[in-house]
Amino acid sequence: MANLKLEKDVSGVLRSITDSPPTHFSLEIQFFSLIAEKYSEDGYESNEFEAGGYKWKLVFHPNGNKKRNVKDHISHYLVMDGVDSLDSSWEVYIDFRLFLLDQNKGNYLVFEVDDTCVFGAEVFVCKERRTGKGECLTRMKNASVCKHVWKVEKFSSLGAQAYQSEPFASGDYNWKIQLHPKGNGNGKGSHLSLFLVAARPMTIPPGSKLFVELKFHILDQIHQQHHSSRGAKHWFWADWPGWGSDKFIELEN
Repeated sequence: MANLKLEKDVSGVLRSITDSPPTHFSLEIQFFSLIAEKYSEDGYESNEFEAGGYKWKLVFHPNGNKKRNVKDHISHYLVMDGVDSLDSSWEVYIDFRLFLLDQNKGNYLVFEVDDTCVFGAEVFVCKERRTGKGECLTRMKNASVCKHVWKVEKFSSLGAQAYQSEPFASGDYNWKIQLHPKGNGNGKGSHLSLFLVAARPMTIPPGSKLFVELKFHILDQIHQQHHSSRGAKHWFWADWPGWGSDKFIELEN
């Protein structure tokens, strides 16, 4: 590792500049300023990666960790995943490094970056594992907005357990509204259940997730206004291509 500069800050943390990329994991944040708005409160947690026989995650707070009263800084943490399954007497001693890429100079740990940030980590327990895993978090500058209307005829005579609308496009993906007229899950027999599902889940690349903001409405046909609505922000991926509400509205309404 080519260290160009070495210094220790007031907290005792050793800082250095290196040309070598992180060995075990990297996290690229595209359109950083937009992502910072989304994760300003709780921070962003990466997918897990393995190093030294244990599983880890990177957590960053783009505007500082507010729970620790951090301001005007980026907070960056290494977190062990799955500690609840370990014995209460368990402990492990590790040597780890956290990285931030300076894209102007091509080395790490300098805070002169554009609207993309690349974080990384190296974790050494007993041995080194070079898996080369990573992930990328990105957001559209101009979010795709779609309003789709599905008119269901003769609702009271519907006999099947579930119905789906014709597919409609939004955000380069195809979607369907899924209706359970007599309820599903916890709402079966008492509520109408409503879901948004990816029309072709396989179009979501393996290992990828989509973050979607959505809102359902049911029209009050007597007063010609939305009788009931419910919104959410949810992740969609190939193994979990849908989200909705088992108890959207009571059947008596």
